[in-house]
Amino acid sequence: MAWVGTDILIACSSDGYCSIMSLKDENLIGQRLPNELVEDETLRDHYTAMDTVDLKRFESIVKN
Repeated sequence: MAWVGTDILIACSSDGYCSIMSLKDENLIGQRLPNELVEDETLRDHYTAMDTVDLKRFESIVKN
């Protein structure tokens, strides 16, 4: 985990997945930071691509 400034916390798991938590806006606490608010362009592109993944398809593959 690492702080960016005083109001953004980044947590990374051992598999490389990172979560960004913003404490700037009380309305965003407990929710995923919207892609347009992610300042790092590469990370924003990654999250945008994740939004297009068909999770139902992957769930069916894992179950089989």
